[in-house]
Amino acid sequence: RHMPRRRLETAQAAERRPTTLALMPLHWRPRVRARPGGDVAIHEIFSSIGEFISFVEAAARGLACRRDERNRVNQDMTETVSSDHAPTRVAIVGLGPIGRTVAQALDEGIDGLTLSAVAVSNPDKHRDFLAGLKRPPAIRAIDELADVADLVIECAPSHLVESIVGPFVSRGKTAIVLSAGALLSHDDLIALARKHRGQIVVPTGAL
Repeated sequence: RHMPRRRLETAQAAERRPTTLALMPLHWRPRVRARPGGDVAIHEIFSSIGEFISFVEAAARGLACRRDERNRVNQDMTETVSSDHAPTRVAIVGLGPIGRTVAQALDEGIDGLTLSAVAVSNPDKHRDFLAGLKRPPAIRAIDELADVADLVIECAPSHLVESIVGPFVSRGKTAIVLSAGALLSHDDLIALARKHRGQIVVPTGAL
């Protein structure tokens, strides 16, 4: 089944856009306008976890492209750099209904992506779930995730957004933020992403 045109355009935008992509339902009256740098786009929400996972794939492909561009700068021009030689490592913070569904999808296999780590407030509560995965990820503290992942998916309480997003975007990596409202009080994260060519991806509300 093909992705609807508007959502396909949204996914393609995720590959291109270096900083922030905000997604909002069409029936809302938009209150956010694109800044001069064009780092905020308004689109519709996702209607299913499946579409959200497709969006994660698109965001990861964009991250892989940027990573390969950096690699080419640092390597001899005659050496071939493959975009698929290393999968994009994904970390998840929070294993509620959304976090678990995304973790299972990654574990079942998504081309170019691998679940490398999770962070949870109560590791013992989730050990059985993680042990049941084909490739159980490491359990890490939030401040350790950026060392072992290229992309983080925030499925956690909103007060943790800054501690989750900051370490990733400051390294030019990608953070997918479900607690979108928390960004309203953290303009510094958007500035940090812009400075370091990181990316904050925001799928809103309906999940």
